[in-house]
Amino acid sequence: MTPIAGFFLAIIAVAAAVCAAGELVLLAAWLTDASPVRVHSSEVAPPAQGLAGIGLSLMGVVVLGVAAVTAIRRRRTDLPRPVEW
Repeated sequence: MTPIAGFFLAIIAVAAAVCAAGELVLLAAWLTDASPVRVHSSEVAPPAQGLAGIGLSLMGVVVLGVAAVTAIRRRRTDLPRPVEW
């Protein structure tokens, strides 16, 4: 594996860990703050947990997209693949 490929894999791993940790924190916050609501008001801003969740979801999609494109490029150019256990 080239040093550049290892660097990108490390970035993807860190981004995935941040997304997973953020989602767990949001889930815990939501569970402690959740209560049934019959009607949602459209006059107030969305809750902070919702906005943070949207951001983390988008980040997760980007990370998975980068990983998929990297895998496709590696297959097409016949670069040496990492050792599979």
